[in-house]
Amino acid sequence: LARTIIPWKSEGDELRRGERYGMIRLGSRVDVRVPAAKFNPCVISAEDGNKDYPKGEFVKAGSTIIYRGI
Repeated sequence: LARTIIPWKSEGDELRRGERYGMIRLGSRVDVRVPAAKFNPCVISAEDGNKDYPKGEFVKAGSTIIYRGI
Protein backbone atom coordinates (compact mmCIF):
# COMPACT_ATOMS: atom_id res chain seq x y z
CA LEU A 1 0.00 0.00 0.00
CA ALA A 2 1.29 3.43 -0.86
CA ARG A 3 1.26 6.04 1.88
CA THR A 4 -0.98 9.02 1.33
CA ILE A 5 -0.51 12.39 3.01
CA ILE A 6 -3.59 14.60 3.01
CA PRO A 7 -2.73 18.27 3.76
CA TRP A 8 -5.51 20.57 4.92
CA LYS A 9 -3.32 23.68 4.74
CA SER A 10 -1.23 25.18 1.95
CA GLU A 11 2.35 26.44 1.99
CA GLY A 12 2.51 29.83 3.68
CA ASP A 13 -0.72 29.40 5.68
CA GLU A 14 -0.60 30.55 9.30
CA LEU A 15 -1.18 27.87 11.94
CA ARG A 16 -2.32 28.21 15.54
CA ARG A 17 -0.92 26.18 18.40
CA GLY A 18 -2.45 22.71 18.42
CA GLU A 19 -4.15 23.16 15.06
CA ARG A 20 -4.34 20.07 12.86
CA TYR A 21 -2.95 20.62 9.40
CA GLY A 22 -3.02 17.23 7.72
CA MET A 23 -3.30 13.49 8.05
CA ILE A 24 -1.23 10.45 7.10
CA ARG A 25 -3.33 7.67 5.62
CA LEU A 26 -1.92 4.21 4.89
CA GLY A 27 1.50 5.08 6.26
CA SER A 28 3.43 6.05 9.34
CA ARG A 29 6.03 8.65 8.36
CA VAL A 30 6.05 12.19 7.08
CA ASP A 31 8.76 14.86 6.93
CA VAL A 32 7.82 18.34 8.18
CA ARG A 33 9.88 21.21 6.75
CA VAL A 34 10.11 24.56 8.52
CA PRO A 35 11.93 27.78 7.54
CA ALA A 36 15.55 27.71 8.78
CA ALA A 37 15.23 31.31 10.03
CA LYS A 38 12.42 30.25 12.39
CA PHE A 39 13.96 26.96 13.58
CA ASN A 40 14.94 26.68 17.24
CA PRO A 41 18.10 24.52 17.41
CA CYS A 42 17.05 23.33 20.90
CA VAL A 43 14.52 21.05 19.22
CA ILE A 44 16.70 18.70 17.19
CA SER A 45 15.59 15.66 15.26
CA ALA A 46 15.68 12.18 16.78
CA GLU A 47 18.67 11.29 14.60
CA ASP A 48 20.79 13.60 16.78
CA GLY A 49 19.88 11.66 19.93
CA ASN A 50 17.67 14.30 21.58
CA LYS A 51 16.14 12.50 24.58
CA ASP A 52 13.12 14.87 24.62
CA TYR A 53 12.20 13.76 21.08
CA PRO A 54 13.13 10.06 20.88
CA LYS A 55 13.26 8.25 17.58
CA GLY A 56 10.05 6.31 16.98
CA GLU A 57 7.97 8.49 19.32
CA PHE A 58 4.20 8.19 18.77
CA VAL A 59 2.73 11.51 17.60
CA LYS A 60 -0.80 12.29 18.78
CA ALA A 61 -2.83 14.85 16.85
CA GLY A 62 -3.30 18.15 18.66
CA SER A 63 -1.05 17.33 21.61
CA THR A 64 2.45 16.25 20.50
CA ILE A 65 4.83 19.17 19.92
CA ILE A 66 6.84 18.58 16.75
CA TYR A 67 8.17 22.12 16.19
CA ARG A 68 8.87 25.23 18.27
CA GLY A 69 9.37 28.46 16.37
CA ILE A 70 11.65 31.20 17.63
